[in-house]
Amino acid sequence: MAAAGWMIAISSVGVYTGAVCGAVWGLLVFPRLVPRTSYTPPLAVRIIAPLSLFVASGYWLIRPLLPNHALTNARIEVVRRSSPGQTPLSLGYLGADFAGKIDPSAFTSVSRLDFATDSKNQVRALLIVDDIQPVTHTFVLPRTGTVVYRQSQGMWKEESSGGKPSDISVTFTSFNSTLQTKGPCCSSMSSSFAPYR
Repeated sequence: MAAAGWMIAISSVGVYTGAVCGAVWGLLVFPRLVPRTSYTPPLAVRIIAPLSLFVASGYWLIRPLLPNHALTNARIEVVRRSSPGQTPLSLGYLGADFAGKIDPSAFTSVSRLDFATDSKNQVRALLIVDDIQPVTHTFVLPRTGTVVYRQSQGMWKEESSGGKPSDISVTFTSFNSTLQTKGPCCSSMSSSFAPYR
């Protein structure tokens, strides 16, 4: 019995039961106990106002349980200028949206990062290093779409963006061309270096 009592005390059942009972009391019982005034609001106002408050408070209660729309699932690829004899780049990992962004024969892939969150948002990112020496930089990923970042003359620039920023950023390290995430991530993650198998 003690265990059952504690389960009721710490569970969400009591909170939601209290909310429902309070709504029924406020909508049906309490108005009959209040003395009538000289002015009575229209029936529509008396119904819509408390219902709006009830819906808003219900959303506030369940909001922490909803998926985080500021998260995203990402595929990121780092490429650099290729030397003669190196394998030409294939952008099949990122998809057809990147066709025409760069000349595949002039670049080769360096590393990749793939991670998933509990969101349905999808983003594909291409990091292009034109310089001989890469520069460490942190990129705030968009929530959806495709994005291209290019390093030229020691500076990173965003060439195309996917829209609103997410809560996840990725740091590119120049020392070994690794990618590391920052923020509320991830349910799964994989990273790899060229040549891929």
